[in-house]
Amino acid sequence: MTAERRPRHTKSSMTYRPPYDIEKRIDKLVESEEFANRADAMTALLRSGLDHRKFNIELALEEFLNTERGIAMVQQAARRKTRTPKK
Repeated sequence: MTAERRPRHTKSSMTYRPPYDIEKRIDKLVESEEFANRADAMTALLRSGLDHRKFNIELALEEFLNTERGIAMVQQAARRKTRTPKK
């Protein structure tokens, strides 16, 4: 017997009332036309938060340090570190 699955095209509804300060920040995003409506803003913010939970900072840092820009930053920092301080 297999577990029942909801078809992908079906959306469920969720009721959530954010705290007042968050609600006002969402309203400002909609007013600034960054999002078309509150639902779009909430969806984007939830996705961002969920994606952030999976973010691996060590992997991202390692990938950045292997870029030309990352190597240049490390070299520049090493040069600053090896200079003798003025007295």
